[in-house]
Amino acid sequence: MAEQASSPGDVVIEARDIVKRFGGAVAVDDVSIAVREGEIHAVVGENGAGKSTLMRVLAGIITQDSGEVLVNGTPLETGAKNSIAAGISLVHQELSLVPEMTVAENILLGYAPTQLVSLNRRSWRLSPRRLSKKLGSR
Repeated sequence: MAEQASSPGDVVIEARDIVKRFGGAVAVDDVSIAVREGEIHAVVGENGAGKSTLMRVLAGIITQDSGEVLVNGTPLETGAKNSIAAGISLVHQELSLVPEMTVAENILLGYAPTQLVSLNRRSWRLSPRRLSKKLGSR
């Protein structure tokens, strides 16, 4: 019995006509991308091509000069808090932001439950599994 290919899901995040300049330099020039539920995309290119800048726009870290970001068809207001609330976050390409922490701890950095001023590492134990499950990984 032949397996049927699964149909793509709904568009969950979309960038339309994104432009970002830094002074006179155009870092991102009229870029559009749509990601459907269940898809995994890679953004590749030469150094200076604008990959990180585009990701920072999607994550709300920087504001685009023009264009829009939509989540589930709804325009997303600029700002990291809005992006996080919409389920968007960015794992920076620097693999070890805090060398003394594990990979999981670095990924969860900024989302970690705390107790007073100390980190509640015990509550992190299942978080990478939950994150992986949420993202559809096994």
